[in-house]
Amino acid sequence: MIKFLVLPIVMAIATSAAAQPLDLDAIAKLPGTQVVKRGDTVEFKRGGVTVTIGKDGETGVDNSGHAVLCYWNLAIVAKISADLCYPGEFPQLSAMLGQFIDAANTFITTNSLRPVTRAPAPA
Repeated sequence: MIKFLVLPIVMAIATSAAAQPLDLDAIAKLPGTQVVKRGDTVEFKRGGVTVTIGKDGETGVDNSGHAVLCYWNLAIVAKISADLCYPGEFPQLSAMLGQFIDAANTFITTNSLRPVTRAPAPA
């Protein structure tokens, strides 16, 4: 059940990010960014992450050892599980996971290749 709740969230974020145009020149100017062009393919490397953009699409590989998106996904699943399955029983855990998710959201939006904005959470 939890996967069914998380998957639409991840897909919505990924879809909205993928719809944004890339400013390749601006990305190439970012500190610590390496750009390699091979024919129709452009490869960006920064902070252990490699993004390859070619005529067949775009792929990204995180070799940094941090895997923020993986930890972010696990934190969301854990928070949803705690809040839905054990309402009110683990307030400190829920708060800690909420803080981590917020920090990861900030990191992800700050370091995204595509312009990403964070919509305010519904009240």
